[in-house]
Amino acid sequence: MATEREIRETFTGLVLASLAVEPDVVDGTVRCGRCGRHLGEGDRVLAAATCYENHSWEFLEVCCPSHDLDRVADAAPIRAEEQVLLAGVLERAGYRSPDGTYYPDAPTLGAVELLDHSPTDDGY
Repeated sequence: MATEREIRETFTGLVLASLAVEPDVVDGTVRCGRCGRHLGEGDRVLAAATCYENHSWEFLEVCCPSHDLDRVADAAPIRAEEQVLLAGVLERAGYRSPDGTYYPDAPTLGAVELLDHSPTDDGY
């Protein structure tokens, strides 16, 4: 199980992209998964993520802080995977895609705070 410090380090500077979250890496925005609002540099966000098969972290959702998520269970069903709920600020720290293309304005997560943590055992 990851420590709070390890979680903050893992997510700081990570591009907000996954199968469930699709940012606009060119204009540096991501849509709120709840209301559809475009979120950009300097906006505070809440982000839920899961550690897929204890190997790689995947974002499940990114949303505005006005949606009042306090626990992982507010954002996603509790599963037999390590899951977290984070707060942070959107930054444009850049991203290099798997095909080698660099997107300098891709939205990344900064000032990361851990709000809730659901270890793997909670899902059993």
